[in-house]
Amino acid sequence: MAVHEGARYLEAQLASIRAQSVRDFVLLARDDGSRDPSWAILVAAAAADPRLRPSRVARPQGVVATFAALLAEVRTPFFALSDQDDLWHPEHLARGLAALDADPEADLTYSDLELVDEEGRPLGERLWARFGLRPVRGRRPAPLLLRNTVTGATVVARSRLLARALPIPAEVPMHDWWLALAAAAGGGLLPRPTPSVFYRQHPHQLLGARRVRWWRLNRDLHARGETFTAYIRRYRKERMALHEAAVRRFPTLRPWRLLPLLERQIWPVRVLAAPLYALLLYRAAPEAGVWKALSETLALVVWPSVGRGGAS
Repeated sequence: MAVHEGARYLEAQLASIRAQSVRDFVLLARDDGSRDPSWAILVAAAAADPRLRPSRVARPQGVVATFAALLAEVRTPFFALSDQDDLWHPEHLARGLAALDADPEADLTYSDLELVDEEGRPLGERLWARFGLRPVRGRRPAPLLLRNTVTGATVVARSRLLARALPIPAEVPMHDWWLALAAAAGGGLLPRPTPSVFYRQHPHQLLGARRVRWWRLNRDLHARGETFTAYIRRYRKERMALHEAAVRRFPTLRPWRLLPLLERQIWPVRVLAAPLYALLLYRAAPEAGVWKALSETLALVVWPSVGRGGAS
């Protein structure tokens, strides 16, 4: 569990973890430089339950670095990821372990999420339906270059996966996305449609289940003094970093070196190649849909970029 300024919801999540039907576990919790009472809550919880092993860094390092450090400490045959502000169903760990036991080849299982409000009350909606997600199954890492369907808070995985996934490159945008790619490039992914995590929606969370509306995005960017073009550049930089790191690490993705090569070409070449690339994306990841393949091609290939030599 990565913890940062999570005092408001942390005790409830710790209680849901202690209530698991699987009792034989260790909880590694790392406080990432919180200034609120998060660390005091972890210390008190550890005093009451020796299964909790907290650690702390004084200066925040970010969620990816925090989970990377925690995963490097795993010494058990399986591991699960927990966010600080969600709630686990009492059978969350048991369901994940049972799924992996039923499929010895799979490296990682993950589930849908039940959306709840700030107080933990059900909102009557699930994450996959809200975003129209069709979860990736088996040894198919290519679709994950287009869209991540693995929410870290639902992950239960075999620790053998970490030999392939660690170290997590510092430049990747999210740890769960990287773990999903590593699992799909190895033993495979095993999605479960029945939620076992209650995904709390509140104003202070890092991502949440908010749909992206262009008018709202433009409004938020304007409020931060940022342009849409700058947003696309940042998005492209993050996605390109993930793509290049995955192609370097996982041999099965090496045919997808096309995108970094395309991104370095002058703009007319990228425009001419865009339809072919969009078709390749859709054929590799039909579950993401035509619109996602087209929008990703627009953002990563077609949209003009500004490099060292000026606009292209």
